Amino acid sequence: MQKLRNACRHFPICEAVVFSPLVVAYVELWKNVNPVVGSPPSDRAITLDAVSGGFTAALTVAGVMLAGALVGVQVFRHLGPNGIAHVRYAVVYALFSLSLGAWGLALVPSYAAAKYDVATVMDVAVFGLMQLILMIFAALRVGLAVWSFVRIENGE
Repeated sequence: MQKLRNACRHFPICEAVVFSPLVVAYVELWKNVNPVVGSPPSDRAITLDAVSGGFTAALTVAGVMLAGALVGVQVFRHLGPNGIAHVRYAVVYALFSLSLGAWGLALVPSYAAAKYDVATVMDVAVFGLMQLILMIFAALRVGLAVWSFVRIENGE
C-alpha cells in the first residue's frame, strides 16, 4: 500500500484515471449534438456572455492556483520530496488549465461570428470541462503540498 501511495504522490496516476475516462465520456455524450445555427441574436448574445464569463472566471481561478503553487516554490527548502512533487504538478496543471482556458476563450468568438449558439458547440464544452478538471487537480495538489508542509512542521 505504501508503494502505491508513493507512486500516486510522484506520478499523476489518480489524475489520469479520472481525467481520461471523463473526457472520453463527455465527448461521447456530445458527439451527436448538432450546433444550433441561426438562433435569435439576443439568445446568442446572452449565451456568448455566459460562456465567455465562465471561461474568464475559470482563467482567473487557474491564475490564482498558479500563484499559490508558485508561493509553494518559495518554501521549497521547507518542503519534503512529497511536497515538492505536489507543487510541481500543481504548476503543470495550472499552466495547462490556463492554456486550455485561453484556447477555449479564443474559440468562442469565432463560433459566435459564424452565428452558432456557443452553448451547443462541442469544442467549447470540452475545452471548458478540461480546463475545470485541470484547475481542480491544481487545487488538490496545492492542498496536498500545504498538508505535506504542515506535517513536516508538526514533526510527522
